Amino acid sequence: MGSPVIQSDVAPTPGGPKNRTAIILLADGRRLALQEYSDRQIAGLRMKATEQLAGPLREHGVPVPRLLLSGL
Repeated sequence: MGSPVIQSDVAPTPGGPKNRTAIILLADGRRLALQEYSDRQIAGLRMKATEQLAGPLREHGVPVPRLLLSGL
């Protein structure tokens, strides 16, 4: 991402303990959420739902993170 990681914390992940989420703080101040899913199909469904909800949420002032990289 072009900046060193200065902190990484584990966070609750939708779908239970088979999945993992890490909140990463970069030296330049950016925060990233890294989500890893054990089920490829569920990961694809979550990504599709996020894409479909992004527009309506933004229209109502809700910040929506953008997808930087997908391994699907």
